[in-house]
Amino acid sequence: MPYQLSFTKSLSVGDPEAYWNECCWGGDRVSDHLLPMIRGNYENIQNDQEDWGWFIWFRKGDTKLAVDIFCDDLKRGKYRVFLASQVNRSIFGHRIADSDELLDLKNRVWKELESWVEGSIAETVPDKNHVPVIT
Repeated sequence: MPYQLSFTKSLSVGDPEAYWNECCWGGDRVSDHLLPMIRGNYENIQNDQEDWGWFIWFRKGDTKLAVDIFCDDLKRGKYRVFLASQVNRSIFGHRIADSDELLDLKNRVWKELESWVEGSIAETVPDKNHVPVIT
């Protein structure tokens, strides 16, 4: 099952015009904070902005993992990270699935965010279709 972690962090950015949408605002700063841990533990790392936010996609063995970053309120610095894993179903491609690698990722991301964010981190279960939930 995917995990969603919500938190608050006041972030300053260099060029506000660099963000495609408000949901992208500051996501690169969150990504920059998480990337050293990810580079040290995972492989085939991709990191970029999309129109819905920022992503870090990578692998651990045969498991594809994702950290998707959303800004819900740029004035108050409210962010969500959505953590998911996909496993190979041979001829049917990949599907979202729970995995030991995902639980390990959640624990690592939580640890990286815990001392960096302002206040506590909230964990929310995504809906039955694995869609992130705005809190």
